[in-house]
Amino acid sequence: MGQLLEKANQKQISQTLEDQLFSLKKITLKELYECIEIIDQQYPTSYRLFYEEFDQIFGILMDDTEPIFNKLSEQVSNNKELKMADVYECLACFALFSGDTFENKIQFVYRLFDFDSSNTIEKQELIFTISSVIKSLCKVVGVPVPKIEFLESLADACFLMIDKDHSRHIDFEEFADWINRNFEFQDFLLKFSGTQSYPNAKKRMKEIISEYDQDFMRQSKGQVVIKGDQLKELLYNQLSEFEDEELIGYLFSVIVETSKRFQDMNVYQDDIKDLNIHKRDYLDVMRAWCAFSASDFNNKNRLSVQDLRILLWIYEDEEPNTFKVIAEMNNIDEDQSKTIDRKEWIRYLCSEDRTGGHVFKSNLKRNFEKFEKPTNGLVDVSNIKEILTEVFREKIVKSKKNRTALDNINKLIDKLCIDITKDLRQKELTELGWGDFRNYIDQAIDKNKKLCQYLDQNI
Repeated sequence: MGQLLEKANQKQISQTLEDQLFSLKKITLKELYECIEIIDQQYPTSYRLFYEEFDQIFGILMDDTEPIFNKLSEQVSNNKELKMADVYECLACFALFSGDTFENKIQFVYRLFDFDSSNTIEKQELIFTISSVIKSLCKVVGVPVPKIEFLESLADACFLMIDKDHSRHIDFEEFADWINRNFEFQDFLLKFSGTQSYPNAKKRMKEIISEYDQDFMRQSKGQVVIKGDQLKELLYNQLSEFEDEELIGYLFSVIVETSKRFQDMNVYQDDIKDLNIHKRDYLDVMRAWCAFSASDFNNKNRLSVQDLRILLWIYEDEEPNTFKVIAEMNNIDEDQSKTIDRKEWIRYLCSEDRTGGHVFKSNLKRNFEKFEKPTNGLVDVSNIKEILTEVFREKIVKSKKNRTALDNINKLIDKLCIDITKDLRQKELTELGWGDFRNYIDQAIDKNKKLCQYLDQNI
């Protein structure tokens, strides 16, 4: 699998082909089942299709079927003009390139190759499954198709890994569990067809964030603050591959404006060498950037509505329903292009301050806004625990089956509340604004640093 990924990384796909493959995301599995009905009714014994047959079946999916047919088809005998495409390779290809969810794609492929409808897959069926999937994707992206001996050997190895109970049959749970745990196979599907899973996207996001975090600490020489001019140099070095100075400049301005919000408002962007940028503000903004990077696997700076589902999921740690994805797409897609780019995504997560600058709204800020009063922008002290519970919701959800971890989270929330409210009561304050709230949270977290570090490392 690694050899195939290496070949795919070396392969340059033309813009025309890339646009064609991107358009396949509009396909749904429901439409693909309609294609299967046509095959069952009109070509029940056909395993290979001429172009006219291919067009009749899959013409409902796209306006021009010829480019994809030319990719999937093979020459028949010695006749260069006569080409045919394998039915199962076609179906597997369209399923994987479709805009449906990762889970639904897995189920479709599993059912497609369960030839005897036994709800299990035997070794020969798995060989056929893996062969069809790999061959179709290699053909489409223009990578040499592996020899059948390699595919059979790969399928044999996979069967041994998947068949945990040694029943010589693989049920769907075993099949799905193996794919969900096998990031190398997921990377193959991602690279070749854009098929994304939440766990793999979340894993990539964390890896990218970790790199930016380490870069910041190296540039700041281990400090949690950095001068504005140093950060600008760091950011342009980190993002040099994008070759878009306007975009990098905008990202830098968001980090600066966000950081200025907690400092002397007389410090302007022109004086960035005098501005201390806190790591938390940098990472708040870069977390959103990294979520986009993890979703935009080929760095083309455009995400479809199907990609947005993964982006929202890994950023908010809650699977969005279809209604939310469509609603958010309409909110984010400023130019109505039916795709979103990085700048649109970052702008969506910002609010405009009174000077026209864009200030990033972190997870903490968004939860603060849920409870602030529209009349004065303040929150009641009594709401602090609810806000903190929302902030730690991801960890709470992940710890539901781990009583010790859940107790530690609740313990931390209680400690933070006590530390914050104790000082407020002494000052006889019943409300506080965002700036004061953020400072209190930082102080409380710093005081409980060991517990916070423990939770980060173990959840």
